[in-house]
Amino acid sequence: MNSVREISIGKVATLINGYAFKPAHRGSSGLKIIRIQNLTNPNATYNLTELEVPEKYFVKSGDILIAWSATIDVFEWEGGPALLNQHIFKVEFNDDIIFKKYFVFALKKTIRELISRAHGSTMKHIVKSDFENHKIPFPNYSDQIKIATLLQKVEILIAKRKDSIALLDELVKSTFLEMFGDPFFNPKNWNLDKLENLIQIKNGFAFDSQYFTGVSDYVLMTPGNFFETGGYKDRGAKQKYYSGPLKKEFLLNPGDVLIAMTEQAPGLLGSALIVPSNGKFLHNQRLGLVQYNSNKSNPRFIESLFNSGWLRQNISKTSTGTKVKHTSVAKILSIQVFCPPIDLQNQFATTVEKIETLKQQAQESLAELQNLYGALSQKASKASWT
Repeated sequence: MNSVREISIGKVATLINGYAFKPAHRGSSGLKIIRIQNLTNPNATYNLTELEVPEKYFVKSGDILIAWSATIDVFEWEGGPALLNQHIFKVEFNDDIIFKKYFVFALKKTIRELISRAHGSTMKHIVKSDFENHKIPFPNYSDQIKIATLLQKVEILIAKRKDSIALLDELVKSTFLEMFGDPFFNPKNWNLDKLENLIQIKNGFAFDSQYFTGVSDYVLMTPGNFFETGGYKDRGAKQKYYSGPLKKEFLLNPGDVLIAMTEQAPGLLGSALIVPSNGKFLHNQRLGLVQYNSNKSNPRFIESLFNSGWLRQNISKTSTGTKVKHTSVAKILSIQVFCPPIDLQNQFATTVEKIETLKQQAQESLAELQNLYGALSQKASKASWT
C-alpha cells in the first residue's frame, strides 16, 4: 500500500469566525443566532436578531461548523437559514477536491489531536492558526469516499448501540414505576418507613492524595465516577488510582451500592451506583456504602429508589454548602420513603438483572465498534485504500 499524502487544512478550507453579537442586537424576531449551546443541545433556545451583517456570517443547512471554545467539536448544521455567533467557525471548502463527509471525519481527528494541547487552563479553546496549520491525510477522492462511507456506517452502528443502552436504562425506570408507582404520590399505598429502618450507610475513607500517582490495581470510587443518573464511567472517567497502604475494610465488592454524598455535578447528590465487577475499587469518603436490612430492602430496589427524582430532591433539601453541596448519613436516613413488600422488590431485582445482562452485551458491542472505528481511522491516516 502507498502512503497517504497530507495537506494543511488551511490549503483546502477557509475558516470564518462568527460575529460578536451584543445583547442590544437581540430581539423577538429575525434570524436565529447560532451559539455553541444550540449546537450541543437541540432544545436550547435561540437568540433572534434583525441586525444586518456581512454575508459571510450567514449559515445554511449543510454547512460545517466548528465550536472552538469550551466545547470543541464539529457539527453539520441542519437548522435552516441562521447567523453565526463568535466562538464558532464556519468551514468553507472546495468539495471538488475533498469529499464533505471525509473532511468532517478529518476535522474530528484534528480536534482529538489538538485538544490535548488546547489553549486555556479552565476554558479550553483552539485558535484558528492551529486548525489551519494542522495536516490531515489527503488520499485521492475515490478513497475519501470509501473511507467516509465505511466510517459513517460504523458511526451509525455506534449511535444505535448508545440508543439501545439508553433505552435499557429507561426500561429499568419504567419497570420501577409500573411495579411500585411514583414515590412522591405512592399511588399503591405502600407502607411508609424511614430509610434508617431499611438501610444503613457507611462512610468512606479519606485516602492520602500523595498516593494518587500512576496506574495501579486499585481505583477510588468517587462522585466523579458517576453519570448524572448513576453509573460508572468505564471510559473517560477521571479515575484516581491508589498505590498506597491498603485499607481492606474499604475495598468494595461487586454489587455494592454507593450513594453520592456530595454534588460534584448538577443533580448528582444522592444518586446511586452499583459497583461493577470489572475492577478493584476503593470506597472514597464522598460516597456512602449502603448496608441492608435484607428482610425489608433489596439492593436493586434501593438503587432505583435513590435514582428517582423524588428522593434526590428530598436529599438536596437536606444539603448544605455553597460551592459544593453535601449532606450527611443522618440526614439521608431520616427521610421517609415507601416500602413495598420484599418479595416484590426481589421480583423487580430479577427483572433488572436480566436488563443489565442485555445492557452489558450492548456495552461490550459498543466498545468493539469504538475500537473498530479507531482502527479504521488509523488505517485511513496511514495507507491508501486503492
